[in-house]
Order: sequence, then C-alpha cells, then structure tokens
Amino acid sequence: MSDDDSLIDLIYQTIAEPHLWEQVGAALRALVGASDSLIFLSTPEHRARTLQDSLMGEDGLGRYHAYYHRHDLWMQGATGAGLFRPGNVLRDDELVAREAFLHSEFFADYMRLHGADRMCGIVLEADAAAPRTAVVSLYRRPGAEGFDPDAVGRLRPLGSHLARALRLARTLESVPLPWQQALIEALPWALFLLDHDGRVRLANARAVDLAAAGDGLSMLRGRLVAPTCPALEAALAAATARTERAGRLACDLAVPRPSGRRPWLVSLLPLAGRAGEGTGTSVRLAVIVADPDRRPRAAADRLRALFGLTPAEARVALRLLQDDSVAGIAGAAGVSELTVRTQLRSLMRKTNTERQGRLIRRLQQALDLPEEGEGGAA
Repeated sequence: MSDDDSLIDLIYQTIAEPHLWEQVGAALRALVGASDSLIFLSTPEHRARTLQDSLMGEDGLGRYHAYYHRHDLWMQGATGAGLFRPGNVLRDDELVAREAFLHSEFFADYMRLHGADRMCGIVLEADAAAPRTAVVSLYRRPGAEGFDPDAVGRLRPLGSHLARALRLARTLESVPLPWQQALIEALPWALFLLDHDGRVRLANARAVDLAAAGDGLSMLRGRLVAPTCPALEAALAAATARTERAGRLACDLAVPRPSGRRPWLVSLLPLAGRAGEGTGTSVRLAVIVADPDRRPRAAADRLRALFGLTPAEARVALRLLQDDSVAGIAGAAGVSELTVRTQLRSLMRKTNTERQGRLIRRLQQALDLPEEGEGGAA
C-alpha cells in the first residue's frame, strides 16, 4: 500500500474515530513540509468546531473569531476572487500581495504571534445556504519558503476524500448506536429530534404512533405540526431558526387533543451546542411529549417493587393517579372509605410523603422511569 493510500485510509477512519484527525493533520504536514495545521469547520449554529489544531490553541481561535476574522486577508482574497469553493487548494501568495500581508494588522498582531506567515489551504465545504464551511489550513514558520505548485498538486487529490469523510461522519452522527436506540425506545415519552429546517430526523416508536394517531400532533412532509396549538408551531419555528437566540428557546406547552382526552404535555429542549459538535450534525431540538393518561404496562408491579406496596395499596395508588376520589376508590373496590384512608396513610408512610399531592408526584415519578421493551401508542 502506498503512502497516499495509507493516508486516504486514515482519513476515512476518522468517521468512526474522530481523534484520528490529529494523525491526519500530522500526515498532511509531512506531505507538504508544513510546520503546523488547522482543520476546522463552522456549523449552522455559527460556531467553529476544531477537528485538529497544532497552531492556534483555544485562546488563539477565540481571538480570531472575536476580532481577527474580519481582518483575515487570506479569506478576504479567496472570497473576493470567487476562489473559496469546495475542492480548491489555495496558496497565500495567490490571495494577497506578499508586502501587503506583511504590513497588515492580521500578520503583525495575530499570525506572527502564532509563528506562521505562509499558508496553503484546502476548501472542503463552502455552503452559504447552510451556512457551513470546512477548511484544512497548513502553515510554515516565518522565514520559510512559500508553498509551491507541487504542494498544491499533492493536496488536491485528498480534498474530495476529506470532504466525503466529513459528510459521512455527519450522517452517522444522526444515527443512534444500538444502545442509544434501545434507550430512546425505552423512554416513557414520545421523542422527536428536529434539524435546523424543522424536519424530524429521529422519532422513537412512541412518537411515530402518536403522530400517526393525529390527535393534536402529527407529521406533515417530515415536519411536526400541531393544528390545535398555534403557540407550539410558533415555538418550533423559533427554536429551529438559524439564530444565536434560538438555542436558548426552551419552553413547555399543553397541546389540546380533539379526542377530548387530557392535553399532551410538550417540552422543547434546544440541543444547539450539545449535540453533533464534532462535525456539525444538524440535530437542533428535542421535542418531548408526555401523555398524562398513560400508564406503563405492569404499573402496579412497579409500584409494589419500588415502595413495597400490597396489591390493594397499589390499586389505590393507580386510582389516585387517575384523579379518583376516596369515595370513588372505595366504591370501585367494594370497601369502606375508612379502609381507603387507612391505605392512603400506609402509602404516604411507604413513599415518605406527608401530603396527598406529594404522594401523587412521587408515584408519577416512579411510573416515568423507562421500562424494558416499552413502546407502542401512548
């Protein structure tokens, strides 16, 4: 296997092992005689994600994005000349006159401090609509010769492999691992994961069944819709918008159900900055839907196991969770109200609660735990 083939194999290994980007950077430096390298991308959240960096460090990159990106003569030259396009390999002397660069604020106050004044970069992604960019930048120290056309020729064939590895990694990041899928399916709630366009990227079985029933929530052309709750549709649009503020728009809403059953309890959890940080996956929002009428299979068995309840106490607990009264519980069980009140006192003692409201919350928390093999309609 040639050195080029080995490097290409290494590039594709980063899909499953992102830490190998460090080795890719080292191999690219050796290929063209560079002293340092930086592999980074910007995501639709307008945040930079560094895959490999031997030059800037966190503080240096922070200064770049806070100020010096507006004075980056290399980037200005590339975009101004229409050269910032995927697949292009760019050299510093093609982007800006050497003397102008050496007398610029960008060099004097930034690049020189990082020990670099020669650059050769590969544009991997340049999508203004997303917006998303990905670039490999290679540097040489002050006093070194610039990158020659031979260096460009060695790098150009690798650009497509680097870009493809990023795309594949992004695709795989949106596919949960088997254990993640099992955990998602065991959740007692319906879960929808939405991307930056508001499209559903992932839904557990409970969410699929909920949407198919169309009882106040459904999916239309891949998007979650709530005809009975305009406030939720507005919140979904705001939370998936491509703005800095969108990532902070968490909210909770009750969504009416045409069936007359109690409303869905919906919570929006923004995921910007928490998921997909490696390669900019587009999952942006988790929509969690709870059914207040839902009870897990073998609910009585769970309460008995967690709190040491008798079968009769477990039945009383479940009737409480259905908003039944002491009289209603007694009538259904064919016992006196005094018996039910005695059982309630025992329930409070076993659950370490002192009031009926706290007892109900404690019981609901117990039933909200995941259950193996759970799924199906809510």
